[in-house]
Amino acid sequence: MSVPTTTMSIPIIPPGRVDGRHPFRSLLRLLAMHRRRFAIIVVAYAIKDSPNWVLPVLTAAIIDTVVQHGAFLRLSGLSVLAALVLLQNYPVGIFYNDQWSRVYRRIGADLRNALVNRLQNLSIGFHSRASASVIQTKVVRDVETIEQMLQSSFPPVMSATFVLIGAITMTALQVPAFILVFAVTVPLGGALVWFVRRRSNQRNETFRRTVEQFSSRVGEMATLMPITRAHGLERHAARRVAESAEGLRSAGFSSTRSPAASGRCRGSRSSCSPCSACSRPRPPPSPDSSPSPPARSCCSAATSPC
Repeated sequence: MSVPTTTMSIPIIPPGRVDGRHPFRSLLRLLAMHRRRFAIIVVAYAIKDSPNWVLPVLTAAIIDTVVQHGAFLRLSGLSVLAALVLLQNYPVGIFYNDQWSRVYRRIGADLRNALVNRLQNLSIGFHSRASASVIQTKVVRDVETIEQMLQSSFPPVMSATFVLIGAITMTALQVPAFILVFAVTVPLGGALVWFVRRRSNQRNETFRRTVEQFSSRVGEMATLMPITRAHGLERHAARRVAESAEGLRSAGFSSTRSPAASGRCRGSRSSCSPCSACSRPRPPPSPDSSPSPPARSCCSAATSPC
């Protein structure tokens, strides 16, 4: 008797959507695949975040009404409007979190499927040279980093955008001459963010490479454990992993020491190039050969000035 089999269609990212040379553009192309839901998310966040820039205006109007002994009906209307603005935050916030989590979780699943399909199409020679730990790190940890970046960076960016738009709008209506201050400070702030990100990209890239190296060392240690115990090389194996751990500590300290842009996840640029997976594989040591000397630590590269 034949057993019925169920086939599940695997979503495939269209060719040209992801380019390792332009990670930010690739991320925007992936978000564009969900443009309808993303537009709903932007509107929902604007409504959810409206108390940040609506309540100061309502509070000022309420104070002016009380000081000027205005009508009680106007004061009641402003109070009810402020209460509605506060009450809508909870249900709209739940809706926003649900829709946004669907988007970045879907992007993460699509990236993992694309990486797996790419790995399946690579040659046997590549897989014989590549480290399984590095491949697993790229499929699991790097994609998880992209998801965490989207989850943590989108709310601050949207909040800052809507607060800026609301502040400019209210200022233009009440004090138009003050718009010149925004015209000077906003470009300066953008230039500062660009400069800080440019300086931190090198350290973030070094940190990610060091994580891959450490993962490879741990995988080698686990694979060669019987040979290491048989030849009495436990101290040497532990020293190799300890040196990689020290390099990871130094690279991580260097990457967190440099100030990052607001709402930006560490290593976001380097982890947004998923299709460059395993571009520089590190060949595992042969069991028959003697243990190779410890590789040069990334500590010196991480602590060097940009």
